[in-house]
Amino acid sequence: LNNWSKDFKEVIRRYDFCPSRPEFPLGELKNILGGQCVNLDAVGELKFSFATSSFARAIESLADWITAWGRAERAYRFIFPFRVDEFRQYGEYISQMFMQHQPEYHFWVVQFDKAVRKRVGSCRSLLLTDFSGFVDLQVFHFFPSGTQYNTGAPARSGGHNRDRAPCGQQTEACHKFNQGTCR
Repeated sequence: LNNWSKDFKEVIRRYDFCPSRPEFPLGELKNILGGQCVNLDAVGELKFSFATSSFARAIESLADWITAWGRAERAYRFIFPFRVDEFRQYGEYISQMFMQHQPEYHFWVVQFDKAVRKRVGSCRSLLLTDFSGFVDLQVFHFFPSGTQYNTGAPARSGGHNRDRAPCGQQTEACHKFNQGTCR
């Protein structure tokens, strides 16, 4: 990264002229080269028009995340080929996080992923595979006592609603359980 920062424009020019380079938005390429977090919302879905192509789609599901991460991972691997295993393992880690949570909680998995990548981008001593360095972020996003647990979820994602019982369950104990008349 230090060598690239000396002549950033030349690095971008060489990237542009490399025939094997992955298609990737320039702004997000600059984030990779600068050691910053990539905005996966900006790389998720490629949209074509007659004049240009652009990337834009909010990540809301495992499928969205895999598509966006796949694009980002190809760009990361192109620039940092010695970190291939790290990117693959991180992809598996976040995919498992999606699989461990119901779809209505995927918003928090996306937020957790953003927080992890932001931390790694701002702290040169961490890799994406330093999972023990993200335990506090898991608490923030997934534990009821976490500060991010019930914040910012879009209504369409379902989100956490502490006042509502899961589908088909009552919030209060049934006083007729022993009689077998509870529903």
